[in-house]
Amino acid sequence: MRKMIMTFCLLALLVVPTRAAPTDAEFKEFLFFAVLEGLFEQGLPDNTVDRLLQRDAMSGQPFLFVYGCPICHPTYDALRLYRSRQPMWGDKRESRDFASKVEPALLKRLNADDPTTRAEAFGELVEQFVAARIATSRFTPAELKTWRTKLDEGKQRGEEQLKQYQAQGNTTYSWMKSCSMCNGANRGAR
Repeated sequence: MRKMIMTFCLLALLVVPTRAAPTDAEFKEFLFFAVLEGLFEQGLPDNTVDRLLQRDAMSGQPFLFVYGCPICHPTYDALRLYRSRQPMWGDKRESRDFASKVEPALLKRLNADDPTTRAEAFGELVEQFVAARIATSRFTPAELKTWRTKLDEGKQRGEEQLKQYQAQGNTTYSWMKSCSMCNGANRGAR
């Protein structure tokens, strides 16, 4: 009897419950917190964040983020929240963040005049942020596959939205060949 109970206990430890496929809300939350945490860890300077958040003067839409894209929206919202952070309490310098850890070459690209260069550079950061969040999420191989599928679906929806805007003659996204945020998030999950 004792042997049977021990066997049962060992088997119970081996059985890991599998989480269901992420809902749209869980997907957005995952991306939002991946980017927000990454921004705080990297200490992206305010002037760089301001460049990334720029809006098109004619449409009012964010210049680097595709409106309606399920990957761009939580990424953009994380940037907005990060930008609105308060100074560190008790810091005589009135600092709003820690020292920037962004490599100077990447920082230069994030501030480039060319929007493609800026978007691709931020896509690289999104890749790092998503990879770090996945590493700490302790997904099983099956769960990781589900998340990768969800990211692929998000990228497809974002790319469809981008093509639709371009077909309608929306000049905000005329320079985009693909969505850098979608590309970065998907690379980060590989």
